[in-house]
Amino acid sequence: MLVEAFPGWYYLDLWVFFQLFTDFFDTTIGDKKDSGSYKKIAEKIEVSPDEILFLTDMPDGKHC
Repeated sequence: MLVEAFPGWYYLDLWVFFQLFTDFFDTTIGDKKDSGSYKKIAEKIEVSPDEILFLTDMPDGKHC
């Protein structure tokens, strides 16, 4: 595997990947099942919720 041959490339790829994100949020902003949490995130990054792709690991939280 190329990553094993050149371990520094792995970190470079991660750095490039993380540049795609403006911020990271966890449950300190609110519960994953509470729609208010997603509104707070939208306000913090000053973007309309309609313009944000929210990803979750909670199948029952996807309707917030």
